[in-house]
Amino acid sequence: MNELTIIIHSYSSSGLLACVKSALFVTKNIYIIGEEKRADVKEFLSQYKIQVVPFPNQGIVEPARNFGMQQANTAWVFLLDADEVITPELALNIKKAIRDKSYGFYQVPRREILFHSYWLKYGGWYPNYQTRLIQISKFIQWPAFIHSTPVIKGEKGKLHNPILHYSQNNISEMVNRTIVFESNEADLLYKA
Repeated sequence: MNELTIIIHSYSSSGLLACVKSALFVTKNIYIIGEEKRADVKEFLSQYKIQVVPFPNQGIVEPARNFGMQQANTAWVFLLDADEVITPELALNIKKAIRDKSYGFYQVPRREILFHSYWLKYGGWYPNYQTRLIQISKFIQWPAFIHSTPVIKGEKGKLHNPILHYSQNNISEMVNRTIVFESNEADLLYKA
C-alpha cells in the first residue's frame, strides 16, 4: 500500500520486532522514530528497508508522533507504539478505510494485554479508542504533552478490530511506567 506510512515510536523496545512484523501485514512503508541499538533488530529492519529516524527520547510519545507525521510522504499515516501489534483483521480494516476515504481520521480500539496474558476488558480499559489512522492533509499537530489529543481537520471514523497493546511485561515495569506517567501528569496539573 503506497498510500500509507506506518510510524512506530521506539527506543530499542523489546516488542519492536513483533510490532514491525504486524505492520508488514499492511505496508512495507514503515519508519521507526527514535533509536535501535540491537544488531539483530537492525539486521531485520535493513532486510525490509525500514528506516530508523533518530529522535531524542523525551519520555512521552507525543513529540515523536508529531515529528513522525512530518516524515511521511504518503496520503495516510498509521501510528503505532513498539509494544503494540496490528492483527490481520485490523490490517483489513485499515486497507478498507483508506480505499473508502470517508473520514479525515479514524480511531481504533486498543486491547490492553497485561503481562502478555491478561486482557483488561473491564474497568474502562476496553475499547479505549485511540486516534491512529490519519490523512496527512487533515493533520495539524500533536500537542507535546502526555496523553494529548491530536488536532485534525475533518470527521472522525472508527475501526472495529483492535490494536493489541502489550504494555507491561512484569510488575516492576508497570510500577516504573506509572511513576513516569504520574510525574508528567502531576506537572500538567500543577501548571494548570
